[in-house]
Amino acid sequence: VWTQVNGAGCLVADAFSRPGVAAMLQARSRGRGAGLPVMVRDPAVVSALFADVDMDAQALMAAHWPGPLTLLGSPTSSLQWDLGAAGELVAVSVSMPGESAARELATRIGPCVYLRAHPDADTVETGLQAQQRLGDSVSVYLDAGAAGEMHVEHDRVGLRAQNAVDGGRGGCRFSDDRHAFDRAQHFRQARPDRGGILD
Repeated sequence: VWTQVNGAGCLVADAFSRPGVAAMLQARSRGRGAGLPVMVRDPAVVSALFADVDMDAQALMAAHWPGPLTLLGSPTSSLQWDLGAAGELVAVSVSMPGESAARELATRIGPCVYLRAHPDADTVETGLQAQQRLGDSVSVYLDAGAAGEMHVEHDRVGLRAQNAVDGGRGGCRFSDDRHAFDRAQHFRQARPDRGGILD
């Protein structure tokens, strides 16, 4: 499926469908490598995906989802999913996108992996333009409209050893659980990130 996720045109597939993920990678002419980000329909799903979800994570999700926040955490070992990785994953990124169309997909399908549809990260295209470029390699084109095409600032917060840790380059570390949520509020000014989407 092609749709907007976190402000960019993306290819989306069921995270628990190996054929679906393979078809998505083939449509993008991309091989397996780093694990793809995951989108969910609501915060309750995260506890089934991450090995540990503490109160700080719950507070961040309550304050910023749906919207521009990505959580990074250790995946539950029993999950039989395919995130497009070449090897075993030690961390997975999860978000709840602001676009209602993307959330509806995650509601109907379940947790989904997504990947920026255009190889040029600076290119913005509509659903029609994507269809003209990708053709039948994508089964469904779901265009959320102009509002979904805007880039948004995106915060990435990692969860490790019961502390929130900035997953961005050069970021900051939350050494005190009690202050993790308050300090995370300052992320928004410090960490624009192209929506946390892999190119």
